[in-house]
Amino acid sequence: MRRFVFALCLATPLFTLACGSDQPANSPGGDGGSAGSGNAGSGNGGSANAGSANGGSASGGDSGNGGSGNGGSGSGGTTNGGSGGSNPGQPGVVGMDGLGAWDALPAGEKAKVTTNTSFFLHQSVGQDLEDGAEANGFAFEYCASGATDLATGLNGGLFSTSNGDPAGKIAEFRSMALANAGNGLRVAIMKFGYADIVEGKAAGAQTAYQSAVADIKAAGVRVLHVTPPFVYNVPAENATKMQTRTWMIDTFKDDIIFDLEDVESTNPDDNSRCERGGSWEICDNIRSTGGCPSKSQGVDAPSGQGHICFDPHAQRLSKAFLYAIYLAAK
Repeated sequence: MRRFVFALCLATPLFTLACGSDQPANSPGGDGGSAGSGNAGSGNGGSANAGSANGGSASGGDSGNGGSGNGGSGSGGTTNGGSGGSNPGQPGVVGMDGLGAWDALPAGEKAKVTTNTSFFLHQSVGQDLEDGAEANGFAFEYCASGATDLATGLNGGLFSTSNGDPAGKIAEFRSMALANAGNGLRVAIMKFGYADIVEGKAAGAQTAYQSAVADIKAAGVRVLHVTPPFVYNVPAENATKMQTRTWMIDTFKDDIIFDLEDVESTNPDDNSRCERGGSWEICDNIRSTGGCPSKSQGVDAPSGQGHICFDPHAQRLSKAFLYAIYLAAK
């Protein structure tokens, strides 16, 4: 069942939380809305930039293929692995290499994402990934936050917590994962929003997230981590998002990490890194524009947040997300 509420977003100048915006309407803080809703941004970001590791250290399927790429032309590549530990999927970082690795999987291996149960809580950029996955033949079943009747396979839904409240989102994520631990849930996934990972909030979000992950793993559920999305309209905030990426890679060495930051900042024309002000950013030719809109979020303003163009980019980048889910469930 697709979530029909997103159809309203295309006709509404300001996205509400129900439509999956990364900022609730009339919110005093957080990121600016898309489709002309303005910018703003709740902090100046400018803490450590980092980004010491490149996407793309995860590899392999049962057929012995894939995923050996270097994740784009950016720097690093210092992290990959661990031994599986208490989150016994194949460890590694899935970035740009995941696109080709997914394409190389046999159909029977790809189908495993429809038999291993997962859920994905997110906001608007997460919906871009879901839309892309559906276009590739792998639709997410809608699930409300807190649902305990998950379908077998891929499930996705929106946080009920407002953007800019990472602690609230983490609490929702933890609660839903633990409530489904005995119901066949294999992989729990959440994505932070633009307004969650900003200077003054990132450190607390990291501490709370790490604690929640430990509780979820202790209940026998695996966690797929997602690096936080870049915001286009406040480039100074991207340094904090990059620092959180580095923290995730350094902290969760035994887990699969979907490196959204890597895939959305790699220029599809020449594989160069899109950067501004010393930090990576979503490439201008990947983000939603009038010539290439997001399917569910419409068109970002000229200096908008950074939703993802549906055709071809959400369809293309979602392959790496699907590959990360596949690896996390192995």
